[in-house]
Amino acid sequence: MVNPINSTPAQSKYGRRRIIRDSGYTAVATGTICGITGFRQIRFPHKMKVHKYSAYIAAISTFLHWGAAKRWDKKIFKNNNKNIS
Repeated sequence: MVNPINSTPAQSKYGRRRIIRDSGYTAVATGTICGITGFRQIRFPHKMKVHKYSAYIAAISTFLHWGAAKRWDKKIFKNNNKNIS
C-alpha cells in the first residue's frame, strides 16, 4: 500500500534575496537619475523636484538594501522570523 506524503513547503530564502536584489537595483537606478538631473547642462521643467525625490528614493532603497543584506530584519523582528532560517 502506498501512503501519500504530506509535507509543507519549506520557507525559502528567495523572498529575502528578492528584496536585496530589487532594492539594490532601485538604489542604483534612482541614484543614477539623481546624478543625471544634478548636472547644470540638463534642463527640463521641474528638474529639482525630480532630483530631490529621486535622491530620497535612492537613500531609502539603499538603507533597505543594506539592512536586508546585514540581516537587520532578524534583529528588529525577532518574534516574527523564528521559522525563517
